[in-house]
Amino acid sequence: GAVPSYGSTIHGELRQLCNGRLVDGLFGHKNTHCIPNQLKIDGYKTVAVHANKSSVYGRDEWYGGIGFDEYISADTPSFPKSPDPARWGVLDDIRTLNFVKNQVKPGPGKMVYLLTVTTHMPAIAMNGVVLNGDCLKRMDEQVCTHTGNLKLVLSAIADLALTLHNTVVVVAGDHPPPFSNFMKSGAFDKTNVPYFILVPRDGRGN
Repeated sequence: GAVPSYGSTIHGELRQLCNGRLVDGLFGHKNTHCIPNQLKIDGYKTVAVHANKSSVYGRDEWYGGIGFDEYISADTPSFPKSPDPARWGVLDDIRTLNFVKNQVKPGPGKMVYLLTVTTHMPAIAMNGVVLNGDCLKRMDEQVCTHTGNLKLVLSAIADLALTLHNTVVVVAGDHPPPFSNFMKSGAFDKTNVPYFILVPRDGRGN
């Protein structure tokens, strides 16, 4: 499906995690309606993972207020360092996904929230991305690089989902990409962002 989206990445996070609102401000601690807090009530362990520094946009303060027990970020000692810091200065999304799979270990009784980084702008081709020739004939290189990065990361998420049991995987956009010229032509939606939900295929959680 798709949902209306206005504003920045933070607005997208609040829409997804807290129905778009906070009870007592960004740094409040009474936001029991937020998904992480609701799941904690049900006995879940809640973990947030982001390859940027924890202080960016104050996440080290308000993530706890909406219910995350643990926040793993670039300045967490166990988090791997980027082998190519000149590109984004952070670990790329594929390596972050591998870290989540092997170290955070999503599964029953745990909510793992991953905010991606290297699919954001400016678009720099991730390792393994080959620009589509047909795309380059119709769009500029930034658009084709961005969509190539998204395809790579979404494929990696799908591969990770296949290894999980009794686990629901939700993938949601935060805001439309800033391609105003192509939005005017209808190539990108100006106000809506997509989401999809992967659920176990049968009653055994497979």
